[in-house]
Amino acid sequence: NISADPVLSPPFLETCGGYLADCWENTPESIGRLLQWYDFDISGNCQQFADWQVSSANDRYCPRCGCSHAELGGRNTTTYRYAVNDTQYFNCAECNCEYRWDGSFQNNVSVVQGCSSYDTENNNDAGDCQYEYTTCQSGNAVYDIASYDTCYTSKEHETACIFVEADVDGSSPDSICLEGLDYGQEFTTWDCDEEDVCSLLSDTRSGCFEGGFDVPLAAYDCLNNEWLLDDHDGSVRLACCDPLVDGNNCNNRTVEAYEEDVLGSCENSGFLADYYVNSRLCEYTQRNIYEVTSDEKLIRLMWCDDEIRYEDYAEDLAGNNTEKLCELLKVNWQYYTFCDCNHAKFMLRALEDRSDDLEDVGKRSSEVKAAFSHGSRALNLAWKWMEFECDEEPVVNQTVYDVIEAQFSCDFTDDPSGFRTESAARTRFGGPCTWLNMVALAALTLLHNRHSSSTMWMMLSLLAAVLYTCNAEFDWSYTGNNRLGECTFTGTTASDTSQVCEVLSWTEYEYQNEGVSWDVLVDACPQLKYAGCYTEDQQIDQNDLLWGSETATCPGCPRCPCSNETDTVRYYVDEQYDLDHPSTYIRRYCQRCDCVFDNDFDAWGWDCNWESTQSGLSNYPYILNDTDAFCIPEQGPPTPAPTPLSCMTNSGTGTTTVDSAGLYGSTHCYWHNTTIDHYQDGEPSVCVLDEIALNLAIYGSNGNSHPICQVLAGDDSGCFYAEFDMKVQAYDCALDEWLTDSYRVESTVHCCNDAPYCNNQTTIDAVNVDDAEVRYQYNMTNYTYTCQRSSRLEEYLNIELGCEYRDKGVDSEYNKARKCRGGITKSKPDLCRQLENHWTWNTKCDCDRGLFFSKYLNETYDAYQNAQFVDDWDSTAWDLWNYNEVFECGFDSLEQGKWFCGGVVRSS
Repeated sequence: NISADPVLSPPFLETCGGYLADCWENTPESIGRLLQWYDFDISGNCQQFADWQVSSANDRYCPRCGCSHAELGGRNTTTYRYAVNDTQYFNCAECNCEYRWDGSFQNNVSVVQGCSSYDTENNNDAGDCQYEYTTCQSGNAVYDIASYDTCYTSKEHETACIFVEADVDGSSPDSICLEGLDYGQEFTTWDCDEEDVCSLLSDTRSGCFEGGFDVPLAAYDCLNNEWLLDDHDGSVRLACCDPLVDGNNCNNRTVEAYEEDVLGSCENSGFLADYYVNSRLCEYTQRNIYEVTSDEKLIRLMWCDDEIRYEDYAEDLAGNNTEKLCELLKVNWQYYTFCDCNHAKFMLRALEDRSDDLEDVGKRSSEVKAAFSHGSRALNLAWKWMEFECDEEPVVNQTVYDVIEAQFSCDFTDDPSGFRTESAARTRFGGPCTWLNMVALAALTLLHNRHSSSTMWMMLSLLAAVLYTCNAEFDWSYTGNNRLGECTFTGTTASDTSQVCEVLSWTEYEYQNEGVSWDVLVDACPQLKYAGCYTEDQQIDQNDLLWGSETATCPGCPRCPCSNETDTVRYYVDEQYDLDHPSTYIRRYCQRCDCVFDNDFDAWGWDCNWESTQSGLSNYPYILNDTDAFCIPEQGPPTPAPTPLSCMTNSGTGTTTVDSAGLYGSTHCYWHNTTIDHYQDGEPSVCVLDEIALNLAIYGSNGNSHPICQVLAGDDSGCFYAEFDMKVQAYDCALDEWLTDSYRVESTVHCCNDAPYCNNQTTIDAVNVDDAEVRYQYNMTNYTYTCQRSSRLEEYLNIELGCEYRDKGVDSEYNKARKCRGGITKSKPDLCRQLENHWTWNTKCDCDRGLFFSKYLNETYDAYQNAQFVDDWDSTAWDLWNYNEVFECGFDSLEQGKWFCGGVVRSS
């Protein structure tokens, strides 16, 4: 009886559980059916299963679960339902009971075969798999059923099938279009009652109900900077049927059949009308946004997808005033969560009202709360709240969860809010355009009797220009040159929302020969700002800009002029805000401008390009303190122009540029001669020699992301060598212990930056040649470097070559799972501890390497190592942090969660 053996049962189930159906249970009946599957041949040997019976030859030795058609009862004669225990949960599946025959068996049997899962969540025992699931018709259309897909009801509670019909025939909308509703027609839906609304209307989950609604709706007109307001009235009818009583797909009726047989006798329900308004129409309201802000600029950010510009808040940030940023966090939360939170409150109050009649109110209330799934947004916003120090008074020992509870959560104890409507600062007939509009209308009245209709239309066009150019905010771009060769710039704006019925788009043009405002020019050509030709306080004369040459009139955006004798490199930090992605809420872009000669302009001008980006949680202290070191290497005199340096590569010759500013810059040419071997007379217990390799080409250029030459030679050139015994380890799963061995490492490295192709030599072995030297000549100058023993090279190689082949310091159980069982553990682990193990296992070697470089190099290279580490591991860090929230590990910060290497190299 293997199922009852506490030692053999777990590995037996782990190996064969997928084939056992419900025969794994330790009952006589299950064991009997398990034995029924396999038989013995005449000699008493256990029969293997034939190839055609299993998908993998390795699984032929697992027994199967026997079944018979008689056991299936009233179910489909080939369908068998069961649960498989995989130590974490029960996996409910549906199988076929198939007859199998093979000449090698003494007895022919029927087997559970061809299984497919139908429920993998929240199954605590086999009983959770035995519920009767039902199906409903699903689809939507105006007149008839659109599709015949099935939707499945939940095992958590019974669910009705529904038919919904909503109309707005009594409404005369002026401006706001409800997506999915055609005015004058009915909108119909067939579906499962996922929220079990029918149980809140009827004890039998059946019947017909109707309700009328009158609701004020709002849409933001992004073109005119105003709220458009409408009153919508209409009605909704809901027909419920119980598939356990009326049969599966009991809502499979046409609209005509529902209207003839059901909808004529609907019971009036104010609850249904309120439910429909809260669940369907909330997104077309102001979402009570004025409860958290009166700043129209912030409101436009959410409804119009505007971008925040650094200049808008530069004065506040310069004085460390983050009040407006804190307000922005609250606006973000209100916009994205108000409707879901309000609906959750509505459903919770409804369940409370029916608590005397419903048995599962507590369970359903928990489901409603769990459905409010904005945890990731709350976490990101809470981090920003703490970084911006938004609390009026400092909170002692405050954690991110304290902030979430206080600022970014849904208070389920509150009653749902009514939809409040407030006008913006500028209403439809208000604001700076009002006087002009009234004058224009008066002029039209006076001209009506004195001019032709064509004049009237001309005046109407002029009025439209007054109305729309007054308020509009344009996005400008360079669009080419006109027939005179003059540069043309185009500005566009539009209503920018599908909820505004009469969508308007507007275009304006500005031309070089007519004079272009700096606001337009910088919006279309921001490189003018990057290169220093424009600030808010000072600009150069536009006639001094480079607009093109005689042969290339207006080849593109104009450029700022520069001097090839005095100008080399300029940097500019462009700061932007991304409201839709709180994890990268503030982004800073490093723009690098080089003084180059451009044939299209026939002059020297600044050529600006993106170089790097600073964003993420760990960078906020630097962002808020205006630290530009990530972009600008040194504040002070102009940076010398980069010197071209040619290097030998493995494939021949290649060219790189010596430039210490930038993650992908390079500082040296190099070659290395590295050998790894075990001792000839030794019996190595660890066989990884063929796997170990130095992650550097033999010849090449050494870049800032891996700056070993900078560590060894600094800004100079030199030859270095190291010899040492390197410890390597391998885990023996049978002995349950680490095995240790030593490999011999010998390495010679030459780093240089003093001549083209300075690494163009045959590599030498300085370990075994006394006073070995590297020699070369360039431009009548001889260069000689005697190779020196280097402890730094040994330290580097010990990390680079050996780290992946040594114990990384994780827990024993985690180590065995990763080394011996493909990551699977035999018992439930401490999940929070495993998050730390996972981080250490994956990042230790990169951490050790980064900390090595940070130990010997300055802060500029610290930034490069940090950037490289974030590029590689930032997403992993955030995944683990989110799991920390799911598993309720209680880490108060990323640092306490050990998502850092320590020192300056860390993930965001």
